[in-house]
Amino acid sequence: MHQDLFEESPRVFYDSSCGLCHFFVRFTLLKMQKPFLFSPIEGKTFCNLVRLKNIEIIPDSIMVYDKKRDKIYLKTEAILYILHSLGKGWKCLACLIRCIPLCITNACYDFIAKIRGKVFKKTKTVCPVLPENLKKFFQE
Repeated sequence: MHQDLFEESPRVFYDSSCGLCHFFVRFTLLKMQKPFLFSPIEGKTFCNLVRLKNIEIIPDSIMVYDKKRDKIYLKTEAILYILHSLGKGWKCLACLIRCIPLCITNACYDFIAKIRGKVFKKTKTVCPVLPENLKKFFQE
């Protein structure tokens, strides 16, 4: 993959101890049409973004940083950004969900975030278990 394309790829930040987050990262990797990069919220890359963007409150949320647009997406907006980028039926699903007011979808997101630890096992590794060829999409 061309290095410049890789540098411009949106970055997904996720909770490395969350089983649901690991599932969503693996799902995204298998379906992505254009590359994403992945980093744990607990890692160096996220710490650098926090300093660069003066982020004061660390969200308990999946995050997408789109470097081209210089924009950070949180919660439902991050999920929809990813789904839309996956193409095919996932893009249609994202469009349908966008019809629901953000306050409602974010409330659903927050509810799932609250119970995720009870429903999904905590993970022991920062990077989800992946084939070697997909590990290039991860940075600490």
